[in-house]
Amino acid sequence: MSIPAALLAQQQHIQTIFTPVMVAIAAISLLAGGALGIGCGFFLSWLIATLAEWWTIVTTASVLIAAGVSALVRILFGIYPAMKAARINPIEALRYE
Repeated sequence: MSIPAALLAQQQHIQTIFTPVMVAIAAISLLAGGALGIGCGFFLSWLIATLAEWWTIVTTASVLIAAGVSALVRILFGIYPAMKAARINPIEALRYE
């Protein structure tokens, strides 16, 4: 195997490892962000109920709707810039800077 072919094979091997790792990191950070947001929502609900002496009710449906809308927004605002960037010629993108 020649040196360029060996380098290409090594690059492809690294890419096959890198992609699942990046997907796992993104999934964990999104799952952690969602859990943190839900926790903050419960805490703020409790805080408002305590300080203002109001009754607050957090339903399962409201948590699921909020998590769903949040996931939809993250997906839309993540996919759109990625698709736009994928269409750009790398040479033109570097020339722009």
